[in-house]
Amino acid sequence: MVDLGWPWWVTMLIAAGVALVAALAFLTTRRATIRGVSALALLEATAIAVIAPFVMDSSDKKRGTSAMGSGSSGAAFAQRADGNCSALYAYIGTLGNPKTPAGIERQMDRLLPEFWRKIVAQGELAPPPNQQATARQWMHAMTAFGGDYELLRAAASRRDAKGMSRANASAQVHATEAGALSKKLGLRVCFQ
Repeated sequence: MVDLGWPWWVTMLIAAGVALVAALAFLTTRRATIRGVSALALLEATAIAVIAPFVMDSSDKKRGTSAMGSGSSGAAFAQRADGNCSALYAYIGTLGNPKTPAGIERQMDRLLPEFWRKIVAQGELAPPPNQQATARQWMHAMTAFGGDYELLRAAASRRDAKGMSRANASAQVHATEAGALSKKLGLRVCFQ
């Protein structure tokens, strides 16, 4: 689980507030630049608000520990995390490799719900105490990668080639970061 130092509902409220402000800015302005930034902020804030209850757990806060704080062996953690990634990659293999914006949009529509389910599953794993900081960074990198795919889906739905290119470039950066952190955690499948 992601530990920001407060319960999930605080993150959800903050993200909902940002989404509201972004939606108002989008609806009240005619400038394309402001509308684009507002749409991006709205999309990201909505994604954060939706996933916050799944990747943060307020009940663990009450006990004074987090799921990532409970600890396990490094080998068991790596095996379970790689198992989640293997299942996701097998699913991705069934989606094909579309080249058109419409095809990419359909692929993302099918991929993203399963991706977020696997992120939740990864967050429920308990890394060893000496790997908790790295595991938190790893979760943040994977969540950022998912956010990039949300942006890719939105850009594909608008048939915005430049937006798709930016989302793919950002996803590559976050995938590289997640891959490096996966190696530090002893994983052999996730982002490798």
